[in-house]
Amino acid sequence: MRQSPAFSRLEPRYRTLYHGAMNSWNLDELIPLVLRCGRIGLSYFEYPEKEYKDDDSIVTLADKSIEAFLTERLENPSLGSYVLGEETIAQKSEDYLKAAFLGSAWVIDPIDGTAPFANNLPNWGVSIGFMKGGVLQEGVVFLAALGELYYSKEGTTYREKLGDDADRWESRLGHPVALKPPKGPDIPKGCMISISQQLARFGKYQLPFYVQVTGSSVFNMTRLAAGSFGALVTRFKIWDFAACLPLLVNLGWTMVFHGNGRPMGETMDETAIINVAGHPERWSSLDHVVFAPSQAAADYVRAHTSFDV
Repeated sequence: MRQSPAFSRLEPRYRTLYHGAMNSWNLDELIPLVLRCGRIGLSYFEYPEKEYKDDDSIVTLADKSIEAFLTERLENPSLGSYVLGEETIAQKSEDYLKAAFLGSAWVIDPIDGTAPFANNLPNWGVSIGFMKGGVLQEGVVFLAALGELYYSKEGTTYREKLGDDADRWESRLGHPVALKPPKGPDIPKGCMISISQQLARFGKYQLPFYVQVTGSSVFNMTRLAAGSFGALVTRFKIWDFAACLPLLVNLGWTMVFHGNGRPMGETMDETAIINVAGHPERWSSLDHVVFAPSQAAADYVRAHTSFDV
């Protein structure tokens, strides 16, 4: 696999500084890691070199390089630390997957928003979620092209604006801002709602709010946490949302399945995701999920959106 010149220069330094594994949430170690992943992503950003998977979705060398880097740093089954990454999860044995859901697991999306990334759009991010005993507990997301860092700490969700100068990220010039819960139970007038590709292309939307389709789950969910969106309708796989669900739970966002209105939580069992070996939609959420300020607001969104079957 050919690597970009920038990554080739940086890789030996990464391998020297980072080795072993972590099996607990430690932002002092994780944030430098995710900032370095952002720099790796940017080193490919102008020339992303697309490839295509069997399902015709895009993968880039940036995805593969970042996941390999994080796997080397975070994975060590002998120490109880497992990695579930978008690009390599299909290669894991069923015994490994079972152990990951029973123990401590890092759920990684190296580049969430690969389609925007591959088309030189900035709405993509590096995402690392921490799961213990099958329950998502913490998350960190870096929107590198925008210089925005989001993370959870002791039940609070923070954002830091680090700017677009990657050489200055290491000094953490941003100031952590604790994000706030939704201002009220209703979706604000004049706001934007983020919707999925499926709803935009094949469904029906009958709400009086502006719409945006971004192609990146972590962009949608972090910007929902920051108040840029009033609600979100999406379907995703576990690596798309593993880091963001804890961020949104901290802020009190309501999360329900579109079809039946039942809540989606942070426990990754049969009530939340499809985890059946050989299933074509394995690792997907059971249905589209509606994120809204309250149950009443979520029901309102559900009543005015639908999907063609």
